[in-house]
Amino acid sequence: MALGEERAAGAPEDGAEDEVLARGSALEAFGESAETRALLGRLREVLGDRAAREGALERFRVIMDKYQEQPHLLDPHLEWMMNLLLDIVQDKTSPADLIHLAFKFLYIITKVRGYKTFLRLFPHEVANVQPVLDMFTNQNPRDHETWETRYMLLLWLSVTCLIPFDFSRLDGNLLTQPGQTRMSIMDRILQIAEAYLVVSDKARDAAAVLVSKFVTRPDVKQKKMAGFLDWSLHTLARSSFQTIEGVIAMDGTLQALAQIFKHGKREDCLPYAATVLKCLEGCNLPDSNQTLLRKLGVKLVQRLGLTFLKPRVAKWRYQRGCRSLAANLQPRAQGPEGSQMPAETADGDGDGDYDVPEDVESVIEQLLVGLKDQDTIVRWSAAKGIGRMAARLPRELADDVVGSVLDCFSFQETDNAWHGGCLALAELGRRGLLLPSRLEDVVPVILKALTYEEKRGSCSVGTNVRDAACYVCWAFARAYEPRELQPFVAAISSALVIATVFDRNINCRRAASAAFQENVGRQGTFPHGIDILTAADYFAVGNRANCFLVISMFIAGFPEYTQPMIDHLVAMKINHWDGVIRELSAKALHNLAQRAPEYSATHVLPCLLSKTQSLDLHTRHGAVLACAELARGLYRLAVQEDRPVADYLDDAAVHGLKQIHQQLYDHQLYRGLGGELMRQAVCVLIENLSLSKMPFRGDVVIDGWQWLIDDTLRNLHLISSHSRQQVKEAAVSALAALCREYYVLDGGQADPARQEELLRQYLADLQSPEEMARCGFSLALGALPRVLLQGRLQQVLAGLGAVTAICPKDVSFAESRRDALKAISRVCQTVGVRAGGAPDEVVCEENVSQIYRTLLGCLRDYTTDSRGDVGAWVREAAMTSLRDLTLLLGREQPELLEASICQQVMCCVAQQASEKIDRVRAHAARVFMTLLHCDGAPLPHVPHRGELEELFPRYSQVPRLEELLPGAPGSPSWRSCSQVLPGPPAGGAAPRCSRVPQLEELLPGAPGSPSWRSSSQVLPGPPAGGAAPRCSRVPQLEELLPGAPGSPSWRSCSQVLLGPPAGGAAPRCSRGRSPAGGAPHRCSPGRSPAGGAPHRCSRVPRLEELFPRSDVASVNWNAPSQAFPRITRLLGLPAYRYHVLLGLAVSVGGLTESTVRYSTQSLFEYMKGIQNDPQALEGFGGTLLQLFEDNLLNDRVSVPLLKMLDQMLANGCFDLFTAEQDHPFGVKLLALCKEETRKSKDVQKLRSGVAVFCGMVQFPGDVRRKVLLQLCLLLCHPFPVIRKSTASQVYEMLLTYGDVLPDGVLEEVMAVLGATAWDAELPVVRAQRNRLCDLLGVPRPQLVPKPGTG
Repeated sequence: MALGEERAAGAPEDGAEDEVLARGSALEAFGESAETRALLGRLREVLGDRAAREGALERFRVIMDKYQEQPHLLDPHLEWMMNLLLDIVQDKTSPADLIHLAFKFLYIITKVRGYKTFLRLFPHEVANVQPVLDMFTNQNPRDHETWETRYMLLLWLSVTCLIPFDFSRLDGNLLTQPGQTRMSIMDRILQIAEAYLVVSDKARDAAAVLVSKFVTRPDVKQKKMAGFLDWSLHTLARSSFQTIEGVIAMDGTLQALAQIFKHGKREDCLPYAATVLKCLEGCNLPDSNQTLLRKLGVKLVQRLGLTFLKPRVAKWRYQRGCRSLAANLQPRAQGPEGSQMPAETADGDGDGDYDVPEDVESVIEQLLVGLKDQDTIVRWSAAKGIGRMAARLPRELADDVVGSVLDCFSFQETDNAWHGGCLALAELGRRGLLLPSRLEDVVPVILKALTYEEKRGSCSVGTNVRDAACYVCWAFARAYEPRELQPFVAAISSALVIATVFDRNINCRRAASAAFQENVGRQGTFPHGIDILTAADYFAVGNRANCFLVISMFIAGFPEYTQPMIDHLVAMKINHWDGVIRELSAKALHNLAQRAPEYSATHVLPCLLSKTQSLDLHTRHGAVLACAELARGLYRLAVQEDRPVADYLDDAAVHGLKQIHQQLYDHQLYRGLGGELMRQAVCVLIENLSLSKMPFRGDVVIDGWQWLIDDTLRNLHLISSHSRQQVKEAAVSALAALCREYYVLDGGQADPARQEELLRQYLADLQSPEEMARCGFSLALGALPRVLLQGRLQQVLAGLGAVTAICPKDVSFAESRRDALKAISRVCQTVGVRAGGAPDEVVCEENVSQIYRTLLGCLRDYTTDSRGDVGAWVREAAMTSLRDLTLLLGREQPELLEASICQQVMCCVAQQASEKIDRVRAHAARVFMTLLHCDGAPLPHVPHRGELEELFPRYSQVPRLEELLPGAPGSPSWRSCSQVLPGPPAGGAAPRCSRVPQLEELLPGAPGSPSWRSSSQVLPGPPAGGAAPRCSRVPQLEELLPGAPGSPSWRSCSQVLLGPPAGGAAPRCSRGRSPAGGAPHRCSPGRSPAGGAPHRCSRVPRLEELFPRSDVASVNWNAPSQAFPRITRLLGLPAYRYHVLLGLAVSVGGLTESTVRYSTQSLFEYMKGIQNDPQALEGFGGTLLQLFEDNLLNDRVSVPLLKMLDQMLANGCFDLFTAEQDHPFGVKLLALCKEETRKSKDVQKLRSGVAVFCGMVQFPGDVRRKVLLQLCLLLCHPFPVIRKSTASQVYEMLLTYGDVLPDGVLEEVMAVLGATAWDAELPVVRAQRNRLCDLLGVPRPQLVPKPGTG
C-alpha cells in the first residue's frame, strides 16, 4: 500500500491514467443482473409515477453505460431482457405509454450492444409480420418523445423481412369490398420505409437498414427495386444540401442506397449502378459543408465501384508467410534468402482478358478527391475504398492507383491530402496491395510525413499527418517480411525514434512508440529495439521534457541513432514555431553533445552560428539558444575529460560566439516585438559562455554584454507581459554568471572600478519611476556575488529596504516590493552570517534587527488595486524571506535570534495562516511548520514550542515497538508469532510479526506488580500459538519511565491550553523539560503507581521526541475545512491569540462561502470550549477589544470584525458576560462600536454596526439603554436604506430578545416598527422615532444646529 501511495503522490497524472487503463477491462460479468430484472419487472408499477419512471429509466441507463467498453458481457442476458420487454409490447392490455417505456429500455440496450447483435433476438416468425406492421398505424412520426419506439419497430420489421416466404402469400384476398383494394404487405413495408427515410430522428438510420433487408429479397427486387431506386434518385435530385430538409432527405436516401449496394447481389445491382453513379455526380456532394453527406457519398461511390468489378482475390498481391512474434525475436538460422515465401509472384495475374468498366475510373477519381477532404472520417472512408477497389483491379491498374496516391504527397498539397495519402498507403500495405517494388518510392514519402508540420498563424497543422505516418509504419511491420524492409530499417527506425522523443504532440509520440514496438516485434531487425522500448514506452513518452532531456540521452547512447537525432534537432526543431520546443531542443543538444562531441563541434556548431543571423526570427532565436547550450555542453565535457576546451571549440568557433551580440546589435535586432526574444536568447548565451569560462576577460564584448543586461532590465516595462518574467530571469541569471567570471580579479577580489560603477548605477535605478525597472534591478542586486557586495552590504540593504517601503506615489508597486524582498533574502544567503562580523560584510548583530524590521513590516502590506489584493504577493515573499533568514540564523548563529524577534515572526506567520486567501494561508502554514519542525537543532525562543508540536505534529506514523525498545530479535521478548508477514524485509533482517509483543515481555517487572496490573478489558481470545493474552490497556508513562510524578521531570506547566477539563479535574499540563536538560516529556492520563490522585494532561505522549520517526503528516492547508480547525487551536496560546484572532476576523467576516463557514465553525468550537471558564473568556474578550481598538476606522479589519461580533453575539458566545450588570466588556465594546460607526457613510459598515448593537441588547443595565438610544438615532439616519435596515433588525431583535421590554410595551413598539414607512421623509420618520424613544424609556435625541446658522 505504501508503494502505491508513493507513486500516487509522485506522479498523479500517470497514476490516474494507469487507473483508467486498468479499469478499461476490469469487469468480468454482468453484475447487475438481479437489479436489472427487478427494474424491468416493475415497469407497470412505476408507469403512473413520473418521478419513479424517470428514476428507473435513469438507473437502467447508468447500469448499461457501465458496459460500454465491454458490451459482450451482456450477451448471455440479452435474451431474457428482451423477452421481459417484448412481453409488455405484445400484451394487448398494455397501455401505449407502457409500450413506449418498454421500447425506451430496448433502445438503451441496443445503444450499448449495437443493433447488429440485437437484431437476431427479435421474434421473426411469419406471425410477427402483421402485428409489427399494425403497430406502425399508431405511430406519429412527428412525436419527438417516442422516437425510440419507431426506431426499434423498424429494426424489428427489418428482421421479419428475412422470412423465407413470398410476401404475396400473406396478403390473402386484397379485394375487401367492391371497388376497394387493400394495400399489400410489400407495399405497406415499402411505404413505411420511404416515409421514415426522410424523418429527422434516428428512425432514419433504422429505415435504411430495413430497406437493405427488404429490397434485396428475391421476391421484392423483381417488383420493387427499380421503383425504389427511381424514388431515391428523384429524392436526391430534388433535394439540396443547403437546406435542413434537404440534408435530412439526402442523408436517409444515401444511407439506404449504400446499404442496398452493400448487401445486394452484384448481378441484381449492376444494371442500376451506372445510373446511380451519374446521379451522385450531379449532386456535387464534395461541395457540401455537411460532413456526413460527404462521407455517405464516398461510401456509396466505393460500393458502386465494387459493384462494377467482379469479386476476386488478386493473385498478384503480396502475401507474408510466418507472422510469429517469437520467431521474429529469435536469432535467425538463415539469411533472408532462406525464406520460402516469394516477395511477389513473378508471373502475371492471368487477368489480361478482364475488362474494367470505364465507370471505375470515375469512381477512383472521386475516391482520390475524398482523400483530400477536410474531415477525417471522409478521408478514412475514401482510404478504405481505395484499398477495396485496388484489390479487384489488375496489377497494372492497381499500380497506377498507388502512383495517384503518391501524388498526394506534394508540398503543394494541403495537410488533408498528406493525411489521406498516409491512410490510403496504410490500407494498401495492410491488404498486400503495395508491392515491395514500390517501397523505394513509398518509404521516403513516409519519412517526410513523420516530420510534417506547417505553420498556420500562431499554431501549426500536421499532427494528424504524423500520426497517420506512424500508422503506416505500424501496418508495414505486419505486412512485409523482414528482408523486404531490411534496406529501409536504418531510416525507418531513426525516424520513429525521432518522432517518439522529439514530436511536440503527445499522441504522435505515443503512436511512434507503438509503431516502433510493432516493428521490433514483427520485424526483429530494429537495432537495440528492446532496450529502446524499455525506456520509451507508452507512459514514459507522455512527458515532453522527459523525452527531450532524458530519453533522448539514453537512446543517443546507441551510435545508430545519435547523428540522426542531432541532425533533426538542428534542421527541424531549432526553428520551430513553439518557443518551448526551441528551448528544449537547445537543452537536448547540450546533452547530446556529450555523445558526439566531434560531430557537434565540427558540423553542428558552425551550422548554428550561420543561422544566428537568419532573417527568420524563430530560426535566429533557436540558433542563439542552441549555440549557448552547445558551447556549455562541450565545455562540461572537456572538464570531465580533463582536456582543454580548445580541443572542441577552436578559435573560429569562439570568435563566432563572441560576435553574436555585436552582429545582432549592428542589425538592430534587439528592437521591436522580436527584440524581446533575442534579448532573452542572448542573455542565455551570456550566462552559458560565462559559465564556460570563455577567454573574454578585458574584451570589449563584456561591455556590450553588460549594456544589454542593463538596457533589458531598464526597459522591462516595454516587454510584453507574457514574456516579461522569462526575460527578467534570463537577464538576472546572465548578470550573476557574468559578474562571477569577469568582474572578479585573480586574487578573488572584486574589480573596484566595476564594483563602484555597478552598485552606484543599480542603487540609483532602484528609485526608477518604472515599477518593472525596480523589479529588475532589485533582483539584479540580489544575484550579485559575495565579492561585489563586500564593503557595500549596508548600502545595498538600505536601497532594497527603501523599495519595500510604501509611499503615496508608488503604493501600487507591489511587484517591485515583492522582488526587493526576494533580493534581500538572496543577499543574506550570499553574504552569510557571523555574529561578530562587520555590518558591511555579513549579516551580524548590528544589522539583523533592521533586516527583520523590513521583512516583518512587509507582512502588513494589504495594498489593493484593480488586480485585487496585490499585497498578497508581498506578504508571501516576506514570509519566504523570513523563513530563509530565520533558518539560516538558526543553523549557523542561533544566538542572533532574539526572543522578541522570533515571537514576532511566529505570530505574524500564524496570522497569515488564518486569513482568507487560500494561497497565502497555505504558504504561511508551510512556513510555520518549517520553522517549527526545522531540520537539525530546533529554533530557539519559539513561543509555546511544546504545545505547538502537539497541535501541529511533524510525524503521523507511529514506529514499531521493535524499533523503539532494545532487545535482540531472537530473545524471548521478540519471540515469533505464527502469523508472519509474507517474506522477510530487505536486507535479510528478522521477520516482522503482526503480533504486538506483550509489555510483560518487553519491560522488566513482575506481572503481579501494580505497574502491570491487568485490565478488565481483554481482547477476545489468545492469539495463535497459545501466546499470553493481549491487553487493550496502554501503560502510563509514569509506569514505563523512571521518576515520580512529583519530580521535576513531571512538573506541571503554568500554561493551560483551553482551561481545566470538565469536572474540575487537575489542570492539564503542557510540555516541560528536566532541570538537567533531559529530553522533553508528555504526560498521559492515568493514575500514579502509588495510587495518588489522577494526573490529567491534555497532551498525548510525543513518541517522536523519544524515538525515531519515519513519516510526516500532511495537511491540505488550501482547504478551509482542514486549515481552520487546526489554526483556531492557537487561540488557546496567549502569545498567538491576538494575531490569530486578527486573521480569523477577516476570514469569518469575509465573502467566500467555504472560508466563512469553516472559520466560523472552528471559532465557535473554540468558544464552546471556554464558555464555562471565566478566566479564559476574560482573556479572549480583552484580546478582542484590544484588536478592535487597534483597528478602529481600518475598514479592512473593522468591517469583517463587526460581522464576526454579530455572529458571536447571536450564538451566545458571551452569555457569561451578559449575566452581570454593565460588564466592562459590554461597556468597552459599545464605546468602540459607536466610535467606528460615527459619521460613517459606508452602508456595509453601518449595517454591520446595527447588527452588533442589536446583539448587545443582551447586556443589561446602562449598556442596554445606551444601545437602544443608539438604535433610535440610526432610525433617523440620513440614508433611507439604513433607516429601513435598522427598523428591520430591531424588529427581529425584539422577537429574539423579547424579555428586554414589558409585554404591553413590546407589542406597541413592534406595531410602530412594522407600520412606519422608514424610507419616508425625515420629519415623518422623526415623529415615529420619538414615540419609540418614549416607549423604550430613552431620551429623545435633539437636533444639533449646524455651525454658522442663526
